[in-house]
Amino acid sequence: MYLYFVIPFNTFAIYYTVVCYHLRRMTKVFAKSIKSSTYLNLGKATQTYKALKSLVAKIDRELSFLMFTTTLFNACTMYLGIKSLLRSGEFPIIAQHISVWCLFIASYLSFIAMGTMASLVFEANANGLEKLKDAICNRFNITRSQMRVLLTDANDVSLTVWNIVPIRRSFIFGTIGAILTYCVLIESLEKVP
Repeated sequence: MYLYFVIPFNTFAIYYTVVCYHLRRMTKVFAKSIKSSTYLNLGKATQTYKALKSLVAKIDRELSFLMFTTTLFNACTMYLGIKSLLRSGEFPIIAQHISVWCLFIASYLSFIAMGTMASLVFEANANGLEKLKDAICNRFNITRSQMRVLLTDANDVSLTVWNIVPIRRSFIFGTIGAILTYCVLIESLEKVP
């Protein structure tokens, strides 16, 4: 039963991590092309940045709810892990402890990988946008499209959890800490038989 429960969530985690890896790689290639070229076609670079920005927004619209459900799943697995640690008498068979902790470790490693790659997408985008803004500022005649890029905030392009919370490095530690705190609190409120 363990495999039937974990495989769908870990499959999404692998998919999300790979998608974020490719987004980050595309953004880094974009930033590198701006940095390395001696003659920069800013019109093409601006259009490429807009395409990257819309791609990140589209992927976020499609996957942010699933990231939210993965966060809820991880809260449940953490509660099970805390319960098996604090109330080991309720799990009399050692195989139950092992399966709960395997579930806990697998789900949290995948959650950390997902959060890390999503935050690296934001960081790569911020770096690419900064390089593009520097290249645009060095020109005298700026088009309207390039002016919009200058006014773009790097925070606009990030992956989110159900369009509520942007995923940054602090998101991973903050979420894990908050879930752990609430799990211990809820477990301490439960009556001991």
